[in-house]
Amino acid sequence: MMSSRNCVCIVFCILLISLISCQGNQKNVSLSNVNERGDTLQNIYAQCFLVIKYENYTLIQVKNPDNLEILKEYRITKDGLNEDISSNSKRIIAGSATHIGMMRALGVLDKLVGIPEWEYVCESFDKSRIKAVGDIFRANAESYAAVQPDLIFYSGYDMNTPIFNKFKQIGLKTFLMYEWKENHPLGRAEWIKIYGILFHKEQEANAIFEDIRIKYENLANKLQQLSIYPQALSGTYWGDIFNAPTGRSYNAQLLADANVNYVYKESTGTGSLELSLEEVINDNKDVENWINMAATSRKELLAQNSKFALLRSVKLGNLYSYMGNMNCFFENSAIEPHIVLEDIAKIFHPEVFEDTEMKYYSKLILE
Repeated sequence: MMSSRNCVCIVFCILLISLISCQGNQKNVSLSNVNERGDTLQNIYAQCFLVIKYENYTLIQVKNPDNLEILKEYRITKDGLNEDISSNSKRIIAGSATHIGMMRALGVLDKLVGIPEWEYVCESFDKSRIKAVGDIFRANAESYAAVQPDLIFYSGYDMNTPIFNKFKQIGLKTFLMYEWKENHPLGRAEWIKIYGILFHKEQEANAIFEDIRIKYENLANKLQQLSIYPQALSGTYWGDIFNAPTGRSYNAQLLADANVNYVYKESTGTGSLELSLEEVINDNKDVENWINMAATSRKELLAQNSKFALLRSVKLGNLYSYMGNMNCFFENSAIEPHIVLEDIAKIFHPEVFEDTEMKYYSKLILE
């Protein structure tokens, strides 16, 4: 029979192993001190970030909207020493066009020192001051280090790319901007608040978002009162796959707010449907409108596949895309959702507007 002394030893060993295991699992759970009390700021639409205010710093958590997993945590302080990030960043590399649009809206483009490539920029910049450092997934870390950035914004399409390890080795700080994962247009715009924290312009950023929110919501509410509910297809054809937004996606939300009857509005998920050409033709042969195709003319669209000629929208020429102004759309649409919504509303409800000229969208050339 086991002695009581041996039982005590076994229990003690089990508890010790459990304690060590728990401590290992809790590593890097949070940058904040568990004994501190912070004030969590409430977002209105954004799902992919959380801001917690402490006495001497601000904690920003970037989250996966699908499961609310914390992907990254950043501590923002006045001095930005060690692993912290400065709350008044001076030299920024913008890894995506969206970052440029956000910085422009906040009036901090003077702090921009690097972009991936000139080819995809909406407006011209002083090339003597701003350098093209290459796409983050193909460039080398030395080209980024050469412009001496305080902070590198990146979008996180592939967070396992080796360049991030190199950045860490040479002391370059990065920040994950995850606005493109937001499914509501105003959720993307709310990311201006993160820029406000990073550039010590929180009050200005909050005012910008509030103005956008009011304009967007007022227009959406107005459009919901309309009795006209036009049907539309949305999507692009790449290779042999037709990609259409799912019913809970960013594009589907825009169409819903514009009082448009999107064909696949009942589909689940927040990404894209991958449909065969046959499915698209069968589902949409009598639909009168098509939006967001990857073309600027009907000829170009039919060159992708001649079977699109079977669609009523193609026969009628009710085809609309932002591809003619693609760079500016990608750069500014996240911070101008009210203007994007207005463009779409002008397509489907022109009778509501005195001026039907659009900023980003245009009708495909029909010759």
